[in-house]
Amino acid sequence: MIEQVYLDAADHPVHTSERLCKFTHKYDLQGQLIEASFFDAQDQLTLRQGGYAQHRRMFDARGNLTEETFFGLQGSPVRVDNGYANNHVCLDDRGYRIEQAHFDEHGQPTLHLDGNAMRPRSTTSAASCWSARIMDSMCPGLAQGSTDTRGAMDL
Repeated sequence: MIEQVYLDAADHPVHTSERLCKFTHKYDLQGQLIEASFFDAQDQLTLRQGGYAQHRRMFDARGNLTEETFFGLQGSPVRVDNGYANNHVCLDDRGYRIEQAHFDEHGQPTLHLDGNAMRPRSTTSAASCWSARIMDSMCPGLAQGSTDTRGAMDL
């Protein structure tokens, strides 16, 4: 774990422009950032820009991001400025992203700030990651792209 504290000349904690005095970062064995926490001068969790106090990430064996969740001051998931509390990424066998889906603080599908709840990259694999009902109910008429020679979606 890495900890960084912002101090004044007298070694007292000072707030940054983001209203935090300290942050901690935890990394996995591959060096991927898996958790970030933000603290005030009293060493209590504090909200940073974006509206969260902690951010946790999960990666697959290849080092690809598969999930990220944002947490508030009480340790519960919290919806951040981009519109979601949790983001799931599904990858195919080759490590290409085939779908990205966004969920609110209650685990329900929600819209990203850019207006989508799900970003399917493959018409054949998307249903195996998340329920097609989510896409049908929240994104009716979503256009499907074609696949390039590597199997990646060309939107």
